[in-house]
Amino acid sequence: MRGLNSVESVDVSIGFPPFEIGGTFKPSQAERLAAWELLVELASRTSVAPLRADHGLIREALSSLYSIYGTTRELLRKHGPEVARRRIDGNLSLGIIAMRVLNDILRPTLSEWHPKLEDHEATKPADVGRSDWEKLWPQAAACRIELNRVRQAVRAYIDTLGQIAGTPDLADTVLPLPAALAAPRVKVVARSFSAGFKPRRQMVRWLSVIQGALIALVMAIDRFVRRSRGASASVAQPPTVDYSSKANGAGELWFDYVADLGEGFDGTTAVAWQLGRESVVLSGDGHDEFPSIPAGGLPRGQFLVMGGDEFYPYASARRYQRQLVAP
Repeated sequence: MRGLNSVESVDVSIGFPPFEIGGTFKPSQAERLAAWELLVELASRTSVAPLRADHGLIREALSSLYSIYGTTRELLRKHGPEVARRRIDGNLSLGIIAMRVLNDILRPTLSEWHPKLEDHEATKPADVGRSDWEKLWPQAAACRIELNRVRQAVRAYIDTLGQIAGTPDLADTVLPLPAALAAPRVKVVARSFSAGFKPRRQMVRWLSVIQGALIALVMAIDRFVRRSRGASASVAQPPTVDYSSKANGAGELWFDYVADLGEGFDGTTAVAWQLGRESVVLSGDGHDEFPSIPAGGLPRGQFLVMGGDEFYPYASARRYQRQLVAP
């Protein structure tokens, strides 16, 4: 495959809220080969073609989606743990992406609509055809809408497999989509950062003697600099911003507060994902110790307050970029 070894890093964006798969990683040779096999298997399935109201069976689309489970399991077993290991060059792997597509993207849809359609099919009269009876299903339109939404996620998954395999144009060749049904695209990131920059950092090694010595040295220098400046030095005050006109409802103002982010790429990315959600639904505490939760969940704040220790263990412009901005 031409270009197979030219892929440096793949930027992944698959799914829809609240089930989204995002991140970056540099695929290994084993992952590229496995991605190619998955791509060939999935590119011709009916699950990736638009399911229009005037043709195609919902049963066939659901069965096609379900068949992805068997194909994925077989290929992951074939290529072994090498395709599922996390490495220092990203927060994902092909195995993680594949399993999350199964569990986060496909499972909710199949779990909801398969039994509902099965119940309808069980009542089909002997003299009515499958297609005609399916069209009489009251929930057919809603199911088709959901299947088309999942189809876009599967198409983005296939695009990602093409990027990993080094054959990004294949999906466009076998799955041309009209503009009205365009799916999200992913792009190969050749050099997202300055030369020598790696987008992912490992967790801070707190028990490392060398790390501890560096932290102690930096803290000592910081104390010395603070004392040399003097306690009476004036401190610039941040500008005052009036958010009252942007409040939700009658005088409500929601804001998010976050601190202690920078243990590593994975943790910071997880926190950033939660902060970016439109709302977060929480279960009740059961003891009435906390305020009541709004019916739609906790809304995303109108502004974000970032507290201390944005990353560890000591500050620099490069660490800000690596351990806060990049994730």
